[in-house]
Amino acid sequence: MNDSVIEKVEEIVSIIKNSEEYQQYLMLKEKMKKNKKATTLIEQIKKIQKELVKKEASKMDTSELETEYFHLLEMLNQIPLYVDFKHTQSNLNEIYQTIKERFDDYFDQVFN
Repeated sequence: MNDSVIEKVEEIVSIIKNSEEYQQYLMLKEKMKKNKKATTLIEQIKKIQKELVKKEASKMDTSELETEYFHLLEMLNQIPLYVDFKHTQSNLNEIYQTIKERFDDYFDQVFN
């Protein structure tokens, strides 16, 4: 790939990494790792998600697991740190998606 293109991509990555949104995301991510209640709930939710997939694939009743899943999710959403983390993560994903869409549009115009 052309060196100037790589340089421009690296410039975009650097801008993102130095952005307030990204820095806030990193800080919240570290705080989340240290929050035992949030990490425990996330682990429990992931475990239940796996069980749900298995039971759904086997056409088994999942109502009890779904109830437990939504209860744990509700508990997780009561943790302000988690809510802030998810909001910041969502904002970053929107930025990434916008960049991707602009690249897609540009390359569609250039090559089609």
